[in-house]
This record gives sequence, structure tokens and C-alpha cells, in this order.
Amino acid sequence: MVNTNKNQTDVSALLKSLNSHDFLALGIRDVAYVKRIRVEDKTAYSIHAADGTPLSVTADMNAAVGMILHNELEPATLH
Repeated sequence: MVNTNKNQTDVSALLKSLNSHDFLALGIRDVAYVKRIRVEDKTAYSIHAADGTPLSVTADMNAAVGMILHNELEPATLH
């Protein structure tokens, strides 16, 4: 029997250890990441290219995903 929780934890740990150059080497050039942040004590969402370059900040998660899709990228979220 495969322990899926352990496998997910291993994959999660591996992904968290990758730097921007590692992600680019994986061919993830068409992905933009959304990360929840705080700006002036309010929740905001920052959008970053796969290499970590900041692209934009918006107050709404749906708007962030919409911006990513509008630019023909695949959205991913960071927790």
C-alpha cells in the first residue's frame, strides 16, 4: 500500500526547495504564481512569473487569476 500523505509531503518539500532557476529548468515558463500577502494591513495577492519576478498586485484573488489567464499563463497558488 502506498502512503499518499507521505508522498504528497515529499513532493511538497521538494517543490518548496526549488529555486527559480530549477523551476525554469522544469519548463515551467508558462506558469504564474499567486501569493497572498499583506499590504497596509489588508490582504492582497501578488502575481509572480515562474522565475519569481513580481508582475502585479491586486486586492482580489479572482482578479489575479483573471490577469494570469488573460496573459495566456497557467495560474498556481502558493500557500
